[in-house]
Amino acid sequence: CGGGPCGRVAGALPIRCAAFNMLFPRDMRIVGPEADAKRTAAYVARAVSRVAALGAGILVVGSGASRMVPQGWDVNAGLDQFAETLACVGNEAAKHDITAVIEPLNTRESNIVNSVAEGERLAVRVGHPSVKLLADFYHMRLESEDMNTIIHAGSMLRHAHIANSDGRKYPRERSEDRYDDFFAALKAIGYRGMISAEPMSGDLASEAPGSLALLRQLAVEHGL
Repeated sequence: CGGGPCGRVAGALPIRCAAFNMLFPRDMRIVGPEADAKRTAAYVARAVSRVAALGAGILVVGSGASRMVPQGWDVNAGLDQFAETLACVGNEAAKHDITAVIEPLNTRESNIVNSVAEGERLAVRVGHPSVKLLADFYHMRLESEDMNTIIHAGSMLRHAHIANSDGRKYPRERSEDRYDDFFAALKAIGYRGMISAEPMSGDLASEAPGSLALLRQLAVEHGL
């Protein structure tokens, strides 16, 4: 996909490709001794151009396996490498009016940047206008992170993910998890970005409509 046929096909779809995640494949290391900055830069340029061709405005940089600091490698050195990669992503994203967002992941999926607070510090450190932050309800709940860290992040936050923290399922019932706290924190910062449901289990056809209705109800009631 270089921008021609793929872009035209995507433009004809009834639902646009608004955001992409999983930027790096699992076997591509951006942290540790196997990281190759030149290879990473070439890959990022190609990947971001394809995201742009499909019309997305948000690119999520999660990729826990790629950023996992290997045993024996200095964690601070790993954070340096991750920050350099994010700057590279930001440079390419800026060419296409795309915002790249850092996704904090729970400690089972990554051993660096495990909270919104840590993600905010990294985004500030990178200091690139096209590199911002994501808050993922599922990861926040697994790490018992206070939802008020969203308020502290403020305008740095540009995207959000949500799933039931019990099994990473579609949100179905208001009482099953702390969804109201999440939406209240987003309201407190005047959030106007997207919220993407990101379940890893369940049935799209039967569960997604009810989940969408719940999320819309929460958004309306919290003034989002």
